[in-house]
Amino acid sequence: MEYRSRSLEDTKQLAQAMAKKRPPIILLEGDLGAGKTTFTRFFAESLGITEPVTSPTFSIVKHYPEPVSFVHMDLYRIEDEEELYHIGFDDYLDADHVLIEWPEVAGDLLPENALRLSIRFDGDERVFEWEEADDPGL
Repeated sequence: MEYRSRSLEDTKQLAQAMAKKRPPIILLEGDLGAGKTTFTRFFAESLGITEPVTSPTFSIVKHYPEPVSFVHMDLYRIEDEEELYHIGFDDYLDADHVLIEWPEVAGDLLPENALRLSIRFDGDERVFEWEEADDPGL
C-alpha cells in the first residue's frame, strides 16, 4: 500500500488510522528527516499519550506507561544486536505498542509479525509504504 502525505495533517491522519488498527509493532524505515518521529508523535497522541514525544536518539528508548504501554525506540546509534541485549530489547517488545526507528540493526531480533512502514521523499510529498495486508482502511 502507498499513502502520499502532502502535509502534517495528512501524516496525522495516517498515524491515527494505524493507531486505531493497533498494530503491536511498527518498524519505521526512512532517511533522516523523513518524518519517522513526527509519525510516532501523532501515533502516540492517538493512543491518548499526553507527554511530549520526542526522538530517543540519545536515550535509545522512551517508555510511556499510561494510558497504554507505548515504547518508542531509535536504534540509529546502536552498532549491533549484542548492544540490544544489554538494553533489554526483548522486554520492550512486550509493550502494547512499539514503534522502532532504524530497525535494520535489530536483524533477527525483530518479530516476524511487525509492520514495516517505509517513508521516503517524492518532491514535496512524503510517501508511506507498507504491505497491503496491513491496510489501515484509509
